[in-house]
Amino acid sequence: DDDDDDADHTTQAAAQVLDALATVIPSEILFPKAFALIEASSQNANPAVRKSAQIALYAIIPGTAYHICQKSKTLVKTLELIFRAMADEEHNVRQAACISLSKAAQKCQPEICEYHAEVLPRIFACMQDASLDVRERACYALEDVVEHLEAAVVPYLPQLMERLTLMTTMGDDIHNVAIACLGLTAQSAEEAFAPYYMQVMVHLKELMALRKDSQRWPLMFQAFDTAGCLCTSCGPQLFAPHFKDVMQLTLEALEEVDECDMRVAAFSLFNSIAQLVPAVMSESLSVVMPYLMRSCASDAAVVKQGEEAYSFLREEGDNEVDESSASSLDTAYLEEQKAAFVVLGAIAVELKGHFAAYMQPAMDVCLATTKKKQYIFSPMIRTAVLGSMCQLVIAMHDSLNPGPWTKGIVSELPAALGNNVEAVQLLFRQTISEDEDRGVVCQAITGLDEVIKAIGPSALFNEDTLMDTTYCLRHLLQKQTVCQQIGADDEEGGEDEDGVRQNDNEDEDEESSSSLEMLLIEHGTDAVVTITKALGQHAAAMVEILLPLVLPYGRRTGPVSERSLTIGFLAEMCSALEQHVQPYLESMTPAMLEALEDEECEVRSNAAFALGVACRFGGETMLPLYPTILQALYSQCLLTSDPDMARAVDNACGAVGRMIAAFPEHVPLDSVLPPLVSTLPLTTDPQENGPVFQAMEILANCAAPMIAPHLPALVKSVSEVLQMEDVEATVHQAGQSLLQALSRVDPVLFRQHIALYPNLASL
Repeated sequence: DDDDDDADHTTQAAAQVLDALATVIPSEILFPKAFALIEASSQNANPAVRKSAQIALYAIIPGTAYHICQKSKTLVKTLELIFRAMADEEHNVRQAACISLSKAAQKCQPEICEYHAEVLPRIFACMQDASLDVRERACYALEDVVEHLEAAVVPYLPQLMERLTLMTTMGDDIHNVAIACLGLTAQSAEEAFAPYYMQVMVHLKELMALRKDSQRWPLMFQAFDTAGCLCTSCGPQLFAPHFKDVMQLTLEALEEVDECDMRVAAFSLFNSIAQLVPAVMSESLSVVMPYLMRSCASDAAVVKQGEEAYSFLREEGDNEVDESSASSLDTAYLEEQKAAFVVLGAIAVELKGHFAAYMQPAMDVCLATTKKKQYIFSPMIRTAVLGSMCQLVIAMHDSLNPGPWTKGIVSELPAALGNNVEAVQLLFRQTISEDEDRGVVCQAITGLDEVIKAIGPSALFNEDTLMDTTYCLRHLLQKQTVCQQIGADDEEGGEDEDGVRQNDNEDEDEESSSSLEMLLIEHGTDAVVTITKALGQHAAAMVEILLPLVLPYGRRTGPVSERSLTIGFLAEMCSALEQHVQPYLESMTPAMLEALEDEECEVRSNAAFALGVACRFGGETMLPLYPTILQALYSQCLLTSDPDMARAVDNACGAVGRMIAAFPEHVPLDSVLPPLVSTLPLTTDPQENGPVFQAMEILANCAAPMIAPHLPALVKSVSEVLQMEDVEATVHQAGQSLLQALSRVDPVLFRQHIALYPNLASL
């Protein structure tokens, strides 16, 4: 037994090392080498070695998920390895494999959902395993997979509901997971869940009445949470008959069960009801708001400690202890307060004017909390408060029914709103510059971005506000903020049962230090784009300062994520500046052209898109580069047979379309059109059909002889695109306009071919 304990400890230590390595070593270096060793160990005759292979796999998945998902072959190989282990003869191996699948389901989204036909049957099989441990882990894996399936879950509903019903008989722990899965399933299936709705709600209301049985409270809490999921999944008609019962059960439980988890579940339910039926929730605010405000204003999370417990903080000969150190924070109350702030902001956004009486009190409690210990010492609370303040300001603005803002036009805000916007943005900038936690800083940047998106140029007030924001973002892009100066080792985290590091800050969601660092830069560049979209040419001073700081992130020696982000940023800036981008193209286009030769598909795809947008808005500035760009687009994208390059091909076609639309006379149509038209319709990125159709319409109107030979193929492509789901209306409009232009190119041929496609008959 002692030997077994030593082996477990060794396995845990090794898993910790792998988990740490995956956060600091580039995934393209670590994953292939680690996977080769894991694959070899998975074939070992010793079941302990095969189990350790799965532990190693799920230890590295969080840190290497981005790399795994970039190439479909890598994800397929990873899943195949897990699937083989799920069918292993040894139950410990099967159990570990289910954990690996859970990790993959959590981190490899949305890519893993494409393999639901292979994933779900294997989970269902493990749910019937002879080992209880395997069945339990399979249930957790099911929860992680179902959460992201969306409409793909519908064909599995009968079998899934059968399994979930079975899970409710497997003890309260698994029953709890089953109830959570029911909520996730309802959210994914939406209207298709209707046949099961009544049965599930009846069961949930039975569980919601368990307030007298403290042993089963966790199950009751989950029932409230799942009721919220059902509330928003199938529409108000199905929930309406249950609203009165659910609200009554919730309020009774809040009064009788003085537990943080109960309040967290209730707050989540209130938020769901506000989303589904805002009018109904607005009538209940007088009952609901006291609970929310009480939790927001509470200091229960701060627990005073005896001075003796902090004697180690004293320097030798020092008889005083800093008062801020002589207290700790209660995690359960922190979770409650976090939930209260999150729901406070969310309900304000949903109810808008109906929430007017509570807007300023809610903002005041947020501002007051920024001075409290739980805000100062808990990243979780700082994140929640910042998010709530952002939503409250946006709700205040929207409640005034201001109408859409105009790029570059600053309007004076009402005094109360203006004061709150100024206070919130000041807090955001201070947080970005001074906070030590990367996750909190990400929330502050997001808040800054969302407020400007909602309020527009008026959120920036004046030139001083713009420059303060610019300098704040400059420090971020230069990695000079406080959180960027702190090493990853300073961020504390616990461990799960197998020794893999878990981050205490739930908002960071186990993100590695390097991932969070990249997320900071990503959010920062998003904010730059948002400000540029709001101000247009008036953002020139900011662009001149910040653009040179972003370009180095696209260097060929940098990580894939940085290269991809940089080129995506350049494309967004071209769109935001429109014709005013021309002064900056001299520094932007070399980076785009270099990225078009990148070995990574995502970078190349972004480069193709960016060059197309640059040609659209660059005017004559881009004409000297047309031959170079066309040659690069065809050699690097259009002529490839690599299936992983499908999106790059679509973006290259869109780029060629934009080039034709801008200057058709400068594009060699006789050599460009045949391969371009033969690629249609574009299916990986169907939105790119729009610029191609627009280009073809221009040619049909000004160069009909060039387009006439391609008329049959173009009619067929438009027919297929008009039948695609999730395609923007502008693409449909471009297709219809193209058909009208083609009808004038050769009316007889056009009528012959349009008759072949029934969906075009009405056009």
